[in-house]
Amino acid sequence: MQNQMAGALRAYNELFRKENELYHHVADRLGLSDSAFNILYAIYDSDLGCTQKEICTFTGLPKQTVHSSIRKMVEQGYLYTKAQGKVVRVYFTDTGHVLAKRCIEPIQAAEEAAFGVMSKQECDEFLRLFTLYLKGLQDKFAHVLDSQ
Repeated sequence: MQNQMAGALRAYNELFRKENELYHHVADRLGLSDSAFNILYAIYDSDLGCTQKEICTFTGLPKQTVHSSIRKMVEQGYLYTKAQGKVVRVYFTDTGHVLAKRCIEPIQAAEEAAFGVMSKQECDEFLRLFTLYLKGLQDKFAHVLDSQ
């Protein structure tokens, strides 16, 4: 049984690696760094702009990477920041919105279509199983880290 689980884990890790490689390829073909692609995606997915913390949470990118990528995209004229009290939100400029619409919108449509190859039941089951795995992973990682 342990060998079977190890094989399943290797297969999952390979799928995860291939998915990451696919998104890297997409970003590269669009002329974007991985971080720029992910930041554009996060902001495009939000109607209210995003804080850097929200972008970090959405993308999983480190705070410094997000900060430097945003600074670069501000310099390039794609983004601007606006303080709202103590909170600074990041928004598209008109040029940035055009870029995101050209780059992110078709990718989101492709992602939705990819889910469309599954039935509603298969999609629900996929999400249920992935959620179960993620919860198990969180619990096991917490146990490992608590025993350190």
